[in-house]
Amino acid sequence: MKKNIRFILILVSLIILFLGSKFFFTNDIFKIQTKIFEKYPNLQIEFRENLFKETSVIENLKNDYNFKFLPDTQFIKLNLKSKKLVFPEEFILNHSNKKKLGGYKHRFKSFFFDQFNEKILLTDYLGGTYEFDLNFLSNSQAEEINLNKIKNNLVTSKVLDTLVEGNYFFVSYIGGDKTCETMNVAMSKIKNFTEFEFKNIFSADECGDYIQAGRMVLNKKDDENNLLFSTTNQTPDKITNRPQSDESIFGKIISLNLKDFTYSFYSKGHRNIQGLYSDKEVILATEHGPRGGDEINNISKGKNYGWPLASYGERYSGNKDKNVYLKNHKKHGFQEPIYAFVPSIGISEIIRLSNNFSNKFEDNYILTSLYGRNIFRIKFDEEYDKIIFIEKIYIGNRIRDIKFIEEIRSIIFAFEEEGEIGVLNVD
Repeated sequence: MKKNIRFILILVSLIILFLGSKFFFTNDIFKIQTKIFEKYPNLQIEFRENLFKETSVIENLKNDYNFKFLPDTQFIKLNLKSKKLVFPEEFILNHSNKKKLGGYKHRFKSFFFDQFNEKILLTDYLGGTYEFDLNFLSNSQAEEINLNKIKNNLVTSKVLDTLVEGNYFFVSYIGGDKTCETMNVAMSKIKNFTEFEFKNIFSADECGDYIQAGRMVLNKKDDENNLLFSTTNQTPDKITNRPQSDESIFGKIISLNLKDFTYSFYSKGHRNIQGLYSDKEVILATEHGPRGGDEINNISKGKNYGWPLASYGERYSGNKDKNVYLKNHKKHGFQEPIYAFVPSIGISEIIRLSNNFSNKFEDNYILTSLYGRNIFRIKFDEEYDKIIFIEKIYIGNRIRDIKFIEEIRSIIFAFEEEGEIGVLNVD
């Protein structure tokens, strides 16, 4: 009996002590909070504000030394807003039906966007095209954006990328049928926002069964008015020789002449390029590796980047004690990546960030990720042989596409899971 009474007294004492301590901390009695913060000035602001509240703040803590969540970076505060895209009922129904079929390629509301003067052109992954006014992105009162449908003649099971250059709108997409899916690129002149009339400028005869990639960019490095686009037909662990074969279009960056629509292989040995960038100095590609080994590559004409022979990743399944791929590119005659992410980040698009965004981010590139749900601020050396630094900035969404909009000094993201546009600017 005495033991039970003693136990109850101890328990009550602990409860009183806990509640008393919480009262003293919460109300800053005897300046306890102030003294803690003076002694540990590096405590995150979010942690300070929520330290003695009941709501969990674990997700707001630093996940490592000097890695921070939005709105903080190492040097500036950022403001991130999401705006819901209001798709037509037709797309919602088609997307729901595709989702029921299962499979990776039908799980997400992937979409792509481009700027054309004062308009944003948006294309969903099923081939629907839309437009809305640019000023909706900077309107803080607009939490939703209604999309205005543009008629088009595209017939596709999946759009891979879009690109606006001058008065022309390009779309890379999967064509063919269930018995033979093909890689295609179509082009339409932008005459109005009522209807796009696409004509195919590239259509492969070669069949694929898991076509991905499709990123497009105009080749500005070689002073050629050529369209570069990436191709792949690569299931996770099914390795073929297509990327190394000159008889296959897959696993390549293809250069398409926009005058006569003839094409050639610009580079080969690629697994799944999800990002392409070109200016007069460099062509950069971001590429999905297998399990581990996402790459950033400096692309040169006629070069071989090693897949499926060399990679810093490994198969998703199989013997984990034995290397499946060569662990040195250069030694075996291939181009080394500028950088390889181990573990992988689900790498996606890359852009060069305008210096108008922030004087703290001069001559920087922004790399996006899918699975990682981060963006990465990157600085390359002048030769694009190495990366000087990488800053990881947590966003919290899968990012399929990214653009910088000069008029509003903002980065915009395609948040594919929720069908939203993210707008990021300096706070």
